[in-house]
Amino acid sequence: MSRKSKKAKIRKKSSKKYVAHARAEAQANKSVRLFSFLAGSGFLLVVLTVAYQYLSGDASLEYVQPVGRAYEFKLTNNTPSDKVVLRFRVDPPGNQQVMYETTKDIYLPLDSDGRVIPPVSYVPAAEFEELDGQIISANSSFKFRIPPLSNLSWMRPNATIVNIHYQLESSNRLLQLFERALAIFGFNSNEYSSKYIVIDNYWIPSQSESIEEAVRIYCRENSDTVSTKLCMEKR
Repeated sequence: MSRKSKKAKIRKKSSKKYVAHARAEAQANKSVRLFSFLAGSGFLLVVLTVAYQYLSGDASLEYVQPVGRAYEFKLTNNTPSDKVVLRFRVDPPGNQQVMYETTKDIYLPLDSDGRVIPPVSYVPAAEFEELDGQIISANSSFKFRIPPLSNLSWMRPNATIVNIHYQLESSNRLLQLFERALAIFGFNSNEYSSKYIVIDNYWIPSQSESIEEAVRIYCRENSDTVSTKLCMEKR
């Protein structure tokens, strides 16, 4: 091979390396300019803010006040996305020993042995499903009403524990996928639980697993019930 052809090949190789290097440098410059544009326009800040809110924002449930025999609650969505309530359920007292009082004089029948026949009752709050499908706007609250803890108009709970379970999900399909991805890595969950001690028809957030705490508080604050069998057992 002649000296001239060798020099030509060397120049071609050098030219190719230069072109590749120039392309890589141009691509890097484009990336820098794009980043600078996103940062300067505020778009990058918006994206980071949304991501941070998803990591730090959350939903919360708050008892507001009694409304007649029912109860007003407030569900707050502290995220930048509209949320849809997938499921909202009130878990009423099961086999726990609860305290109710009558709000007026009533007459109950007696059995053949002279014992009072207790009335048949149920918990309307356990049938509450009206919040399912409700959309809660981003960074806003929604007030709603939970039915009474007894279907008998003359009965009011004095001491009981109630659990509330609910699920929320973004109404936007893309954000749903984003939330599920966060959930996989443990950064997000769409399931929530709140536990309340209900004392004299007032709902108090609590972590207690036992009705004993609710009864103890009620007995402590109501001197006329101290001598009752239930209060004596909790002393």
